Amino acid sequence: MRGFFTVAALFACAQATPILAQELAQDETLLEVVSTGESSAAPDRAVITGGVTTTATTPREAVASNGVAMQSVIAALRTSGVAERDILSSRVGLTPTYARLPSGITDQSHIVGYQASNQVLVTIHEVAQAGAVLGAVFDSGATNASGPGFSLVNNAAVISAARTDAIARARADAEAYAAGFGLRVGRIIRISERGQSSRYQQNYAGYSGDNSNIIVSSRVSGASSPAARAGPVTTSSAPGIFGGMIVQSVTLWVDFALVPR
Repeated sequence: MRGFFTVAALFACAQATPILAQELAQDETLLEVVSTGESSAAPDRAVITGGVTTTATTPREAVASNGVAMQSVIAALRTSGVAERDILSSRVGLTPTYARLPSGITDQSHIVGYQASNQVLVTIHEVAQAGAVLGAVFDSGATNASGPGFSLVNNAAVISAARTDAIARARADAEAYAAGFGLRVGRIIRISERGQSSRYQQNYAGYSGDNSNIIVSSRVSGASSPAARAGPVTTSSAPGIFGGMIVQSVTLWVDFALVPR
């Protein structure tokens, strides 16, 4: 007699089970296993953003002052070792600023000045330099800076390792279910990769646990003060940056046919 066991979500079983039932022999029992494997690697790329926002009474003045300030930011990036090809303009804008009524409501009929902004996206190929680059941005006259975001330049190897882990977990689950019901794994009917994802994991000192200790994003932000703008990059202006690990996961759905021992 055909039977069914499942370790998959009920909605998924409803879609898959009726079709696979036709593929089972009389002495086979269907086992559906959803398995997620993981692998981790240290990030080898960091991305930060930085830029300048300036205000003036006329559009021309706002844009001109912004251009001068932005040149200082770009120069600081180049001095800190960032190649020109790794600096990408991400947002350039000019907007009016309005007077406010005594009630606090913006009076959009009365323009009192203009605000110009310029933001760049910076790719850092040496993760250990991310703090120094951010410090350079802080000290250059940038009014805003944030980051870093970490990633892997090539994640093929870590994906492959996660896939291998998912396969091993699926096999182990199948063997455990088969043994528990007095059966054995006869054959594999279908294998389907259902998704890949990655997340950032920060390892805290003194922590000993599993992968539940996750930081979804890492962010350090700040604006340089007038005093900081006047001098070169110092140790205090470079924030401490810790790359942690990139955890890659792969999810598989494997349909096994269990048979009597």
